[in-house]
Order: sequence, then structure tokens, then C-alpha cells
Amino acid sequence: MDPELLLSEYLGSEYIVFDPELIIKIGEKHPELDLFLKQKQVSTWAFITAYNPKSKLLSPEENRLRNQNLEKEIARFEFKKGVGRKGNWSEESYLVLGGSLDFVLNLGRKFDQNAFVYGEIDSEAKLIFCNSGFAH
Repeated sequence: MDPELLLSEYLGSEYIVFDPELIIKIGEKHPELDLFLKQKQVSTWAFITAYNPKSKLLSPEENRLRNQNLEKEIARFEFKKGVGRKGNWSEESYLVLGGSLDFVLNLGRKFDQNAFVYGEIDSEAKLIFCNSGFAH
């Protein structure tokens, strides 16, 4: 996929958490999420999926299996289910509470993801590219 198109897709997406109900957008601060993190006594979060590695479309069954494996990897953290969505496109995802940037970066690489969304309390949500670790 063209890198500029890929970036546009990520930046134009909403990252939705089901419980608590949150909508995360890259480049924005999220006071409700900050409050939730403080209640959970963590300072970092990540929004990640194992769906469609390197933007290669997989079957729903393959994607569900990949996310089940991702869930095993994040089991030591508290996490919440959600979905990354743009228009009619969506991917089941997880909000992971308290993981370090290095941990999530390695996880993204393990599951062949292009990028994930990462943040800290009182900071804007950032798009982190797995191949370079570059933040947008």
C-alpha cells in the first residue's frame, strides 16, 4: 500500500473503545481516557490489532485467530475491546493499559502490523509505525 495513502487511512480513522465508551483520534488529547488511566493507576495505553497483517486482507476466521493470539500476549495487562474504524472498514482491536512503548512496538512487529496508536496521560494520541518506531 502507498505510504501516504496508508498514513491518510490511519489519521482518518476512529479508534473506538466499547467499555468505557471512548473515541480516540490521532493527534488529539482525550481527557476521558486520561481519567480512566488515572483510575486504573497506569500512565500509558496502546490501541492495537492483529487483523490484516501489513494491510493484507485475511478472512474473518484468520483475523479472529490472530486476535485470539494477540489477546494471549496482552493477558498480563488490563485491556478493553474495541474497533478501529473508517467508513465501512473496521478491525477488532484492543486498548491495552500500561504497556511500555517498546513492548507494544515489539508486539506490533510480531503480528506484522504497519502501525498502532499509543499515548500517555495528558498527551496526544500518536501513530507509531512498527517498521521504524517513528511517531506521527
